[in-house]
Amino acid sequence: MPLLDKVKLKTLKRGRPRKRIKVLAADKDYDSKQKRADLRKRGIRPQIPKRVWKTNQNLCS
Repeated sequence: MPLLDKVKLKTLKRGRPRKRIKVLAADKDYDSKQKRADLRKRGIRPQIPKRVWKTNQNLCS
């Protein structure tokens, strides 16, 4: 989360630069309920694929 505080968005418009991103795309490593909840509190929509855990049931199919 400290990394998100340092993000500056470049826009083609004049004026104050935007600081908040609308959507955050990440890989499966960042999939956790806590991280998703933190992003939603900040008004950011997480776009993170769900992790698929390998279990015996998944391996048999």
